[in-house]
Amino acid sequence: VIFVDDVLDFASTSVEALLRQILDRGRTEPLRLVAAGDVQALRSGYTDWLKTLRSYGRGILLQPNLDADGDLFATRLPRRRLAVVPGRGYVVDRGTTSLIQVAM
Repeated sequence: VIFVDDVLDFASTSVEALLRQILDRGRTEPLRLVAAGDVQALRSGYTDWLKTLRSYGRGILLQPNLDADGDLFATRLPRRRLAVVPGRGYVVDRGTTSLIQVAM
C-alpha cells in the first residue's frame, strides 16, 4: 500500500508517471494506492491519472458536502444531514455508501 497525501501536489511532476504505473500495476498485482486531498482541489483536478483514480469509484469523504462531493465517485450521497464533526463521513464503494466515524 502506498499512501500519498495532498495528491494534487504531484499532478505536474515526475511523480505523476510513478503514480500512473502504480495504478496500472494495481489491476494485476496486489498494489494499492491511497490518495488524499482537499475535495475542492480534487474536483478541479483533470490529470489522466487522477481520472483513473476516481474511476475506481472507491473513497472516503470526510465531512462531505452532501450535494456535491459524491460526484467525485460518480454516486449520490444520502441526503440525511450529518453532524459536522471531525472524522465523520462516508465510505464510497462503487455506488454504495456507508456512514463512518474515524478515530483520528
